Amino acid sequence: MRTLFLIAAVAIHPFTVLAQSVFSPKPMVASQLEVPVRKASPVVRPATAASFSDPAGQTGATFRAGDSFELRMSGMPQEDAAQFSQPFTIGADGSISVPLAGQIPAAGLTQSQLERAIERKLVGEEIFRFPTATINVGNRFVTVGGQVRQPNRLSWSSDLTLLTAISAVGGGNEFARDGVELIRDKKMSVFSIKRLRKDPSQDPQLFPGDRIEQR
Repeated sequence: MRTLFLIAAVAIHPFTVLAQSVFSPKPMVASQLEVPVRKASPVVRPATAASFSDPAGQTGATFRAGDSFELRMSGMPQEDAAQFSQPFTIGADGSISVPLAGQIPAAGLTQSQLERAIERKLVGEEIFRFPTATINVGNRFVTVGGQVRQPNRLSWSSDLTLLTAISAVGGGNEFARDGVELIRDKKMSVFSIKRLRKDPSQDPQLFPGDRIEQR
């Protein structure tokens, strides 16, 4: 009897092993457990049109030959500072003559850059240790002419653009065409009024000494 039981157990055992191999879950490979991650596509930003920038490539207005300003100095004895308190005019060579410091290039510099240049020159020449230069610029102008209703010279401000300048003189007259010339440092660029109104981001910022001619 015991012999029959053992034979039956041996006969059933292969089917038990087969059932386990079929119905038992297979171990997952580590690579199968990883969740695929989609890489983000690079953001493509639209290109912006190049603006008619100032000659020195600065975001602020730069000095040019013929510009005038007043200079105030501090960080030194009052009697020494007094000799700097005078109007300065940038010469044809683009430089100014500063007391005790001599010739300093000024054309192409912004107001803050020229202030720092004067301070560095005074320190570099070992004239003063801690000078502070402050430049006061008077009115600077932009000229608007051509086929406009009221040709005029406008006081420059940092937010003055070509469209706002044209509007300030009453806009184009009955003979005006679409093109507007912007002349800066003997270089001319032509803009379309219609295109600027359609896309104000292309409206160029103006700088002192600019000349606008409505065609």
